[in-house]
Formats: sequence, structure tokens, C-alpha cells
Amino acid sequence: MSARLDAFPLAHLQGPIEPFTWAVLGVTGLFVAWTIVRAVLYTIRPGEDEPDHIKRSILTEPRQIHVVAPAGRASQERRP
Repeated sequence: MSARLDAFPLAHLQGPIEPFTWAVLGVTGLFVAWTIVRAVLYTIRPGEDEPDHIKRSILTEPRQIHVVAPAGRASQERRP
């Protein structure tokens, strides 16, 4: 069972798909695949090994919580 390439047209195209369109789709697909592979690799192994990198200070410094009252009637002083 073989399917014709023009049996599955893209939604915005009319008629058979030209070779140029397949080339554009192929390049786009390769770019998307490359981007996904790079994102996964960078997520798994980011490569920042310097001891003074910002991620080290975030992970090692004690957490400080700053509480700020929201603006509005609750934070205003009450006057008689």
C-alpha cells in the first residue's frame, strides 16, 4: 500500500505540493528538531562550572523572605 504525496495536502495549499514547499518544510523540521535537541541537552548539562556563577549563590545562600503589604485600604493608616 503506497500513498501519494499529494494525497495529504497542507490545509492552506491547493493542489499538489511543489518540491520547493517540501524543501521549506524539511528545513523547518530540521531546525525545530535541532532546537529541541539543544534545549534538552542544555537542560541536562548546562555547563556552568564556575564557582562564582549566579546559580551557586542562589543554591547556597540562606533564603530571605521580604514581605510587603499590598497597596490599598489595608496598608493605609486609620485616622479617626
